[in-house]
Amino acid sequence: MASSKPLSNLHGEIGQTADKVEALMLRLCRQTSDFVLARITLAVVVILGLTLVIAFAHPIDLQHFINGDSLYPIQMTHFSLLDYRPPPPNRIVPDVAVHWLISPLVADPLLAKLIAGSLLFVMTLAAVAVFKPVLVFLLAAALFAWPGFTGLNSATHFTLPLVILLVQLATKNAQLDAAAFTVAAFSNILAALPLALLLFDGRHPDRTIGRAAAIMLGIGLAALYSDFGEAFFELAVALPMWVAAFAVARKMGISMAFALSVAVLLLVATMLDLLPARYTIPVSVAMLIVLTPVARPSFNWMRLLMPFAMVGTMLSTANADVARQIQEDFNTLLEELDQRDIRVIATDHWTAKPLYFAALANDFNLTLTQTNFATNTSHPWMAPYIFAGLPTRWALRSSHSCDGPAHGQAIYCAQDSAGDVLGRTDLPGGFTLFEYREPVPHVHWPAPASKSQAIRRQLQDYAHKAFARLGFMNVATWLQSAQASP
Repeated sequence: MASSKPLSNLHGEIGQTADKVEALMLRLCRQTSDFVLARITLAVVVILGLTLVIAFAHPIDLQHFINGDSLYPIQMTHFSLLDYRPPPPNRIVPDVAVHWLISPLVADPLLAKLIAGSLLFVMTLAAVAVFKPVLVFLLAAALFAWPGFTGLNSATHFTLPLVILLVQLATKNAQLDAAAFTVAAFSNILAALPLALLLFDGRHPDRTIGRAAAIMLGIGLAALYSDFGEAFFELAVALPMWVAAFAVARKMGISMAFALSVAVLLLVATMLDLLPARYTIPVSVAMLIVLTPVARPSFNWMRLLMPFAMVGTMLSTANADVARQIQEDFNTLLEELDQRDIRVIATDHWTAKPLYFAALANDFNLTLTQTNFATNTSHPWMAPYIFAGLPTRWALRSSHSCDGPAHGQAIYCAQDSAGDVLGRTDLPGGFTLFEYREPVPHVHWPAPASKSQAIRRQLQDYAHKAFARLGFMNVATWLQSAQASP
């Protein structure tokens, strides 16, 4: 009993020191914010100038808006929620939701991307301008300007700060607290990183367990919805480590310094080309959102107009000719397929999306068989289940992908080795048509009858790969045949 008193005194001193350090950090933030506020006009001019320089140095390449994964949120609006396999960060809130709202009014995919992306960009920065200190807003605006047009591409991670801010606002109501954490973690698994900081909110210590359970529930639901995308296994390892590290930092009284250091390191990693800006910048800004209190709403016209000016500056450099040319290339491709009476074709999941929209616009009945050409198997990824298609002797390769973002990636571009090639024809628009002796994919998974069957099939695929690596080929072969059964 004699030693318990000194130990309790030590704990009390550590707690008092931590509180003093936190108070000092907040006071420094307020002083810095006041300093910047006095020079708000200069800061706005500098950020708009930065946006202008970046925009003209790196004009918007709109081909990124209609090629590859960028079209998935629009594609999701064409199908039932349970008939689609989204990526792990499904971003239903708010990205896909905005696309749903404008879909009755805008049919053209490129125009839909530009409208939705611009709305989301403005909504995110405007919300920060209204509810956060001016310093946080200016830092967010400067960081959003850094990668140029990337922030206008809907269904990237640039709405993550908006999601986190909405969670902060929802936590003012105890009844909405857990639901907000669940929805945020479900929509974007990266939200789990800044949300983990709110687990240690000293104002609501009684909500810690509920919030942790809500985050895990959201992640679990998102894992089910994406048919257990591989990113969840990575997050399952990273998230506990992150929470433990922050808990230690908080115990030492350096939680704010630790979180800010992580945010800065993420940006440094982008400067060194170690991590893409579409991940690091949204997470860094989301960290700033979490670490600063929600202020009383402030409607400053200069800050509210600033996101519109940034979007206008970026769009002024956009050249739609390249994007329109890609759309015309896909229309020409359909004419070539029609002449050859090809109605079923295998292709990669990047090419399948713009080809789907081209066929839809031209009322062309085309069955797409999404294929992993590296393994010659079905590839049910980020697509509606009907893209399982049928085995076919025809396959397509697109230079828009294979000479660009998918260069050197066999999963998209290994059509030459996917089977015994009988013919190889170069088509206008940068496409190559392959004819095989035997239908591809060699291992074909028919479209699942339900979401539960799709989940079960994906788990069988993971088990098949695990047993194959361990050398249990009989079990692996049996699992692979079970996947191919209807």
